[in-house]
Amino acid sequence: MLAKMKILLFLSLILSIAVAVEARDKIRLITVDWPPYYSAELPEQGFYSQITREVFKRAGYSVEIYFVPWQRALFEAEQGNYDGLLGAYYSDERAKKFLFTDQVSANDEVFIVRADSKIDSIEKAISHTVAGMKGSAPLEELKTRNVPVMENLNIQQNLQMLAAGRVNVIIGGRAQFYYQLSTNADLRKLSPDDFKVIEPPYKSFGLFNAMTMKNPDSAFIVRAFNRALRDMKEDGSLAEFDITIVQTQVEIQ
Repeated sequence: MLAKMKILLFLSLILSIAVAVEARDKIRLITVDWPPYYSAELPEQGFYSQITREVFKRAGYSVEIYFVPWQRALFEAEQGNYDGLLGAYYSDERAKKFLFTDQVSANDEVFIVRADSKIDSIEKAISHTVAGMKGSAPLEELKTRNVPVMENLNIQQNLQMLAAGRVNVIIGGRAQFYYQLSTNADLRKLSPDDFKVIEPPYKSFGLFNAMTMKNPDSAFIVRAFNRALRDMKEDGSLAEFDITIVQTQVEIQ
């Protein structure tokens, strides 16, 4: 009887260790639908998700990605309910709560106005109330410059408000702007000709993955990711994904 109990205890210990190892080797990331970079509706959840999965695979991790509104994604990751954020811009405020990987991609954030608008510069744009995605780094940055802002869920809402004349300026990703107008059925009555993108961009933001400081393994995970990312750059395999990035952005513009 005692021998059986020892065997059961031993098997239970082995099982618990296996479960713990599996949990440690699985990365759970949370983010927002943000095509053409990443979205639940895109093949393979988008090219940025593909890159992230491959890098983590080389580092010894599998990845699960969950899509929710951005403000909720920030909250859930900050609380440690997920391992981190997929695709986040860096900010000093976020760096208090997250450890950032090396840069994976980049995106231009631009001011957008109606085609007939007399607003033709960044200086003129920030003299108006600027609508943007709630919780986004560009909008939070504008707040620190005392620019009046209006917060919405996504770029679709912002474009609809801009077209209806409810706001004069919005800020959003250049790639997201063109992609939404070319694919979103709710915006089918609108076209790029209805709007004007103010050049130069407000800012080009690096795109990173951000691991929550609530997870004691985050520093190790970030180092492992960065090593694998450098290896992919050196052996040329990352360039295969770069082709996808270029093709995607050319097709939507």
